Amino acid sequence: MSHASPKRIMNRAPKRNVLRLDAALLFVFISLNAGCVTIPPRAAAPQPLTLESHFVSRLPGVNGVIIFVHGVFGDANGTWRNNDTNAYWPELVAKDNDFVSDNVYVVSYPTPLIGHASNIEETAQRVFQQLDDQGLLKYERIYFITHSMGGLIVKRLLDNLDIPSRIADLRRIRAVLLISTPSQGAPIAALATWLSMNPQFKDMKPADFNTFLQSLENNWIRMLLERDRAHADYPQIFCAYETQPTRGFTIVSHVYANTRCDNIPYPMNYNHVQIVKPRDVEHDPYPWAKARLQEADRRSPAATSP
Repeated sequence: MSHASPKRIMNRAPKRNVLRLDAALLFVFISLNAGCVTIPPRAAAPQPLTLESHFVSRLPGVNGVIIFVHGVFGDANGTWRNNDTNAYWPELVAKDNDFVSDNVYVVSYPTPLIGHASNIEETAQRVFQQLDDQGLLKYERIYFITHSMGGLIVKRLLDNLDIPSRIADLRRIRAVLLISTPSQGAPIAALATWLSMNPQFKDMKPADFNTFLQSLENNWIRMLLERDRAHADYPQIFCAYETQPTRGFTIVSHVYANTRCDNIPYPMNYNHVQIVKPRDVEHDPYPWAKARLQEADRRSPAATSP
């Protein structure tokens, strides 16, 4: 039997340490850019940091609501704000005349870089209960725009509605946008478990070794098959993914974003952080997302009636 030489064994440790250091730097970078710290442009006026779930716009008599759900390390503000132009995606939607019949709501939940937090299942159940208690799941038209782990939370939320007593609520969800959602997990999440006590990373390990994601995906496919068998229009599911690396790592590639969608997944020329920070209404992801919400609306009989 051959044995590795002491020199070869010693050489392995530095490589592992370099990998851990690279991963640590990546997590700090994502944390700074995804929401934990927002750095506005030098010439821009200071913006208030509202980190709790809140309405960005709320008008009486409005029958639609667009709900934003951030991902790991994110929050209600920084995830959606472009650091170059200070454009805030939920605010762009609120000011868009094509969405005057929709309120805009931003979800926030704890997702620390280092500290303890609820796992994805617990977070999803809490978000579900909060939205339900506030009546957000009773709007006539509901749309979700999600990023990264936020897509997993919303997938679990829809699973909660896929029961006979809540099917009417499920059918009011017209569109779910899954943007760089790790439906099949993410390899970087395995590295993250070395560095963080946040259990959300464990729930995002690659699906081959992750019964949480396997169960979530099975229920997701079952829900959409039931929608098709019932000849129902909603919910419609649209997917997009990043094509650029984040500090040398591709966080959610096409392979790991793979799930059942109602479109050909849309590749965006951004990294995992930039993909949900539109510069303005003319640049992706804004035009793509707007077109998908309007595409979902066109499936409504009311939208096609003379």
